[in-house]
Amino acid sequence: MSSDQSDLLRDDIPEHDHSKNSLSEDIMAALQSPRFLLPFVISSNIFLFYAFGALVAVPWQWRQTQPALFALGLFLGAYPLVCLVVLLMSDDRDAVPAAWRPAGATAAACAAAKRVAQQNMHHRNRYAEPVRYCDRCEAFKPPRSHHCSQCQRCCLRMDHHCQVTGRCVGHHTYKPFVLWLISCCAALVFALVCLFARVTYGPSFDDATQWLVWIAALVDCITLLPGALFMLIRSVTNLARNMTQIEVWERHWAQTDAASNNRSYTFPYDLGSTTNNFADLFGSNVLLWIFPCPTPKSDGLSFVPLVDTIEIANARALESGADSTTTLPLDSDQ
Repeated sequence: MSSDQSDLLRDDIPEHDHSKNSLSEDIMAALQSPRFLLPFVISSNIFLFYAFGALVAVPWQWRQTQPALFALGLFLGAYPLVCLVVLLMSDDRDAVPAAWRPAGATAAACAAAKRVAQQNMHHRNRYAEPVRYCDRCEAFKPPRSHHCSQCQRCCLRMDHHCQVTGRCVGHHTYKPFVLWLISCCAALVFALVCLFARVTYGPSFDDATQWLVWIAALVDCITLLPGALFMLIRSVTNLARNMTQIEVWERHWAQTDAASNNRSYTFPYDLGSTTNNFADLFGSNVLLWIFPCPTPKSDGLSFVPLVDTIEIANARALESGADSTTTLPLDSDQ
């Protein structure tokens, strides 16, 4: 596991002293920040849309001769931007409510969760921690939520922090994020096909400007497609198992701990089929899956695992000899 993955799994990532960076490190950090990446991605989308019109649609008069391909080009030019806007607008919905409490957990179980956080033991095997506490936010965390040191808050069902958008991908933003990746990959592949078709079957370019536009569009596609395709494959693979990327990394620790105790390990949130796992975040109505608006089945504050994790936490607290007769009331935000 890389150091970047280990840092992402921890809720107490120390702040980096940027004053000690070299010039090259500062430049690389600037290029990897949302202040550069987000405008770059948006401008690349707009430029490819322009190249499609200037090099293909207009010279070949696709509006009259190929209306279906012309409409497809318009759709693939606009849909990624729509998904991106919905993704950015849905970010606040993934914040954990400040007053949230784990319903049904005893006071002893909650006290144990605070001790785990204060002793910095929560960066390993979170499945063994049914009741969880964030020492940075000084608040309880719902199942599958994690603290992001860049957003400075806990995110519901956090998958990862996206460096392009500068926001976390979580419970309500995962669907528009996946649809954004799908539409970006489709648009880039469509653009590549159109670019090569233009030089293969189309008329010769009139001037050097058109060649420069063609070359710039080709470089744009080659630059963006590998990263978008990698993220798409990873996201869809995780979604098919109802896993977040953090949980994929944590699974290694959970399997290791289970093997050391001669036990088998089963991921607790897999709903048994790819369709059910997709529907958990995309919603029950398949016809709404193509729309980027968030439609998860749950509110992100509670999930239905294979075992009752709250009962496990209460039982552990009882075994430790602590007073476990007091339970927390049901929170009004649930």
